[in-house]
Amino acid sequence: MSETTARAAAASTGVMLPRDLAASSVLEYAARAEELGFDELWAVEDLGFRGGVAQAAAVLASTRTIRVGIGILPAGARNAAFAAMEVATLAQLFPGRSTSGSGTACPAGCAPSAPR
Repeated sequence: MSETTARAAAASTGVMLPRDLAASSVLEYAARAEELGFDELWAVEDLGFRGGVAQAAAVLASTRTIRVGIGILPAGARNAAFAAMEVATLAQLFPGRSTSGSGTACPAGCAPSAPR
């Protein structure tokens, strides 16, 4: 991580895009977050709601400065190669304005217990 990136990350203030926000309100919400001076907006990818990549792309295209994160791309549902391709495309189209995580949101204890 460069010194500039580290400094920006340390001083960032973000807001989460509510997963149950009506699709028709997503861009308005993002514009308002940018107007209020938030540095980051995080899109949630959650089964039964909306895809994080699509929301991130729409927000990035409709704003000028706010960084957009996807937290998180579900590793169990997304092919790693295709997820990397999507994330790389966002990074190329909007340099320095996108980030994402990949993993599982499974709460502690949902994995099978280790044999005793």
